[in-house]
Amino acid sequence: MKYYILIITILTTSLIFNACQQPIDDMNYSEGDMGDVAITDSFHLAHMGEILFHNKYISAADYAYNKYIDEIDIYLDGRGGMDLYMRAFQANSLTNYLKALAPEESIDQLLKNGNYQFSFIVDDRLIYTEDVHYGAGIPRSKNANVTLCKPLHATEKIDSWGWFMWNRFMLRNGGEEALTIGSHVLKIELRSYLKIKEKKVSEIIAEGSITLNIIKNAIEINPENIAIQNIDPHDDFKVSKQEVIHSKIKELNIKVANESFLDVTSIVAIKDGNILIEEYFNGSDRSSMHDTRSLGKTVTGMLVGLAIDKGYIIDENQTLSTFYNFYSYENKSKTKSNITIKDLLTMTSLLDGSDMDPNSSGNEDKIQESEDWMDHVLNLGLKSSDQDKKWDYFTGGTMLLGDIVDKSVPNGIEQMAMDYLFEPLNIKSPKWFYTPQSLAYGGGGLQMTTLDLAKLGMLYQNNGKWNNEQIISQKWVEKSLSKHISLPQDMNGTYGYLWYNKNIISENQLYHISYAAGNGGNMLFIFHDIPLIVVITATAYNTMKGSVQGFKMLSKYILPSINLEKK
Repeated sequence: MKYYILIITILTTSLIFNACQQPIDDMNYSEGDMGDVAITDSFHLAHMGEILFHNKYISAADYAYNKYIDEIDIYLDGRGGMDLYMRAFQANSLTNYLKALAPEESIDQLLKNGNYQFSFIVDDRLIYTEDVHYGAGIPRSKNANVTLCKPLHATEKIDSWGWFMWNRFMLRNGGEEALTIGSHVLKIELRSYLKIKEKKVSEIIAEGSITLNIIKNAIEINPENIAIQNIDPHDDFKVSKQEVIHSKIKELNIKVANESFLDVTSIVAIKDGNILIEEYFNGSDRSSMHDTRSLGKTVTGMLVGLAIDKGYIIDENQTLSTFYNFYSYENKSKTKSNITIKDLLTMTSLLDGSDMDPNSSGNEDKIQESEDWMDHVLNLGLKSSDQDKKWDYFTGGTMLLGDIVDKSVPNGIEQMAMDYLFEPLNIKSPKWFYTPQSLAYGGGGLQMTTLDLAKLGMLYQNNGKWNNEQIISQKWVEKSLSKHISLPQDMNGTYGYLWYNKNIISENQLYHISYAAGNGGNMLFIFHDIPLIVVITATAYNTMKGSVQGFKMLSKYILPSINLEKK
């Protein structure tokens, strides 16, 4: 069961499976022929420099595939239509193109600092350009292959960087806005890029166009499902007297009902401490418990702060050797023992674990396939030194944090959470997820109601206070929401202590937010310049759309529906 954020999974570009050719396991960067590749195939020569498109998997050897297409139906909801693949016919291998950009560099340096660059052009307008991560693809294939075949749109997930890239284009970088219902011409331009001291980009390697007929299945909408819902009185919140722009909320409800926003279960906005918006969908209501997945990691960070506030842990600079005897585990070393609580809070530890890399020995799936999850994490080795202090999403690290709190406080982490966090906030029945050893899981899966999640947001927006009582120290809140480490470029933000930070734009207004997020589309937003908390829950687990739709709901519908004045 995955609890990490899917938006992280889709950043994985080191997958070695190529959907149009056999995988090559050898990862030696220098292996392969660096001389010009001799091309004798007549079909390849006839289509040199072109990108052709097809609607199903074909083998790498079948260059002369006789069913390339110039038009295809694409269903936005994935329920119908065909898959879309591309094949580029190159004049040389990728490594040779990179070598032309920097003749003085070794093959190793070329392939560790460059790859393909894709440009997506819709109706003669450039929408998105992506520099494919250097880790995507096999070094041997980059050295020798003169065709590139990748899946793009697919009705089901395909573990290929081409599929992930297409979804980044569609869901996060203007594709959906450009490819509206109707017919459009999509052009793809393929280049190579290299970034060592400065970025260099080659001329076009290959290009091609296809007509996309964008179709959306009609969904019958019950008018009752899009009506704005009445807000009932609540013990811990007053109902706001401020008016919202009903047309925007109705537009949002329609998007939820027609599945433009997938599997949404609730949307709540708290302004000035009062309930301003409270909408429930798909059988959910105010009492529903939502499986927030990795949003629970942020709660683990709160409990670390509470344990420090109460004196059970000295501070976040304590090393793991304080809590574990690493010399009784595999891969023992001084470096491993000196990893700090802060390293785990900021996801910058050197433990060899990454949920972004499916081959990592510390990937969450591999941890959860083991008999003893904590033992698996504690036996991990270390990453290479060049990974030092780089952010890398690692559920195992938050498992360690939960275990550290559990063994440091009287009666364990669950009782401490109830005594010092949940009961003061009148959160009566949170539901934990447990390891096979029946330990409360610090890596996610905590279930709560939407309004209880909002209370956690308000607690941090109010510098750790609830009803004028200091629950968590202001110092810990400030540290948690600070910018400790930059996130990968595609994520566009910074990371605190198990909180994300970024800026968003709505109606030409810039807002600074901190947020917690979990697989499926579960989001808790804290605004720093306006007194607003927004919670969105959803069950679109393991879908890319679920991981990004919350930001669109926020910027295009929720914020425009509210009369906002920045501090």
